[in-house]
Amino acid sequence: MKDQMISMRQLMTLLLLGLFTLGADLLPSLSRAGAALWLTPLLCLPILLLGLKISYTGPEMKERKDLGEGLLQLCGRVGGKILCYLFLLWGFGLLVVNAARCTARMGTAEGSPVIFVALVLALAVWMTHGKLSAAARSCEIFYLVVGVSILAVMLLAFPRLEFKNVLLLTGGEVRALPGSMLSLFGLFSIGLYAFFFLGSVTVREKDANASYRRMSLLLIALSALLLLILGCFGAPLVEKLERPFFQMVAALGVEGAFQRLEALYSALWMLGDLALFVLLLFALKRLTACVIGKKESTWSAGIYAAAALAGGVLMVGQEGMLRMMEQTVVPRGGLVAGALLLLLLILVKRREVRRGNQADEKDSRKNEKRC
Repeated sequence: MKDQMISMRQLMTLLLLGLFTLGADLLPSLSRAGAALWLTPLLCLPILLLGLKISYTGPEMKERKDLGEGLLQLCGRVGGKILCYLFLLWGFGLLVVNAARCTARMGTAEGSPVIFVALVLALAVWMTHGKLSAAARSCEIFYLVVGVSILAVMLLAFPRLEFKNVLLLTGGEVRALPGSMLSLFGLFSIGLYAFFFLGSVTVREKDANASYRRMSLLLIALSALLLLILGCFGAPLVEKLERPFFQMVAALGVEGAFQRLEALYSALWMLGDLALFVLLLFALKRLTACVIGKKESTWSAGIYAAAALAGGVLMVGQEGMLRMMEQTVVPRGGLVAGALLLLLLILVKRREVRRGNQADEKDSRKNEKRC
């Protein structure tokens, strides 16, 4: 069991890697904030930091369990299994959409995109088949690779930045910022699936500051990347581009050294996809165990990955379906699912605290009787 435990720092690194690439991919097409889009992550930062601070305070952080187990105790076997099954279906849907997103993006590169995505999913299954701690350590290495590559892109793109594209904001763009923030919360709600293996996360006092730093790094880096994309292209063109980040990378390069970087960055971007696949597959394995009432099985991840690959290929083949899922279903459904997850987590934690207080009262009464 110790090999299955990871630190909160490792979990936040996994989330940073997966959510950064997801936000950079989809947020430009979701938002109508125009030139003000780059402000969205910065406005969301205080709210997310406040949520982290609340989660680190109070006695409920002393004892943790997987949210699936908590739902079974909170709502009973039948009600808990129904809730777990609903989150299982939504999580599998997210897995399919992200497989389709990965397939569509790799379709612009040379070779067969299905083979690339199949390899990434196979690697995610292999990582989830082993120990959670090993998967977390691998994602820490991927995080460093992606971080260095993004820093290089920012340095190359900065000379092309035109500040008039990001500083001249209209009233309509500013009024669109709340909707853009909701879209970001909807996208990032996929990270809440970590609650379903929260019992495998070790929380220490110093982890709070590390979590604040990583959350700040995630949103500041995303804001800086969006600033560069808008500054290079301008808001009207960005709204028409399907993958603006890779369009920006395609225009970068060092003559005689690096050219046509979009193929390289498409491959590096798949490390973020891999982190999301690992997150979802671990959560789906735990949810499956709760639904069927048996111990966690290693075969379930392979079945989910194979089905997600098939569903993703079909979704890409249907004109407009992937766009509808990315721009409407995932962000709006993510808001509902995320709000429900947070509410259920609060209820589960309150129940645990109440039971702990009752146990303490019983112990004190026994001690008083002995005295």
